[in-house]
Amino acid sequence: MILYHCPSSIHSRFVLLVARNLDIDIDLRSVVLSSDEQFSKEFTAINPRQQVPVLADYDYRLTESRAIACYLANMKPGNKFYPTEPLERAWVDMFLYMDATYVVPTWYNNAIAPILSGETSKISLETRNKVSVMLSLLEEYLKNSPLKYRENKTESPYFAGESVTLADMSILGTIGLFYHLGEKIEEKYPFLHAWFKRMQNIEGWNEHDVGAQMYARKFKKYWSPSADEN
Repeated sequence: MILYHCPSSIHSRFVLLVARNLDIDIDLRSVVLSSDEQFSKEFTAINPRQQVPVLADYDYRLTESRAIACYLANMKPGNKFYPTEPLERAWVDMFLYMDATYVVPTWYNNAIAPILSGETSKISLETRNKVSVMLSLLEEYLKNSPLKYRENKTESPYFAGESVTLADMSILGTIGLFYHLGEKIEEKYPFLHAWFKRMQNIEGWNEHDVGAQMYARKFKKYWSPSADEN
């Protein structure tokens, strides 16, 4: 299998993290987004959407990071990262969909995309508030998990239960980014902070975090308090 990826891409890092934890051997092919390699004729033939990651397995080309992650997990029956029990799997899927449709779009669509397009050079207070609401929601899921895995407690050490799942690996990209942007996670969101510390013990953490730092360096100057739009 070949994974076309970019180390700083949050979606690429998620897929690679899943592969590392499932101990799946993947041939990595780097796509340099900063040089617009994704728009080249050669890469467009691989993925007409001109995005990473792409997983090439035999004659198939899989796009969409969460679909790739689930495919990899399904290749390893019985793994703990993507449970087969219907409710437990649905809970993991819920967070995967939430990450795709709410968590990442909250900061990317409102902050990163306008900067990349040249529409703005500042992060508005409105956008910061949206990010705070999003982080508070994730904090609440860890603090008051409806799953109630622990006796006499409602909090859960991970988003979908007692152990790391694809849900945690997916959300990790966003939380790691905001740590490196200087957001005060430890002070504002203690359950997220404790979860983030636990996630540093998983396979592939260092590789994932290096990519998060690369991404954060590109945008930290926009996220700093001095860049506020009043």
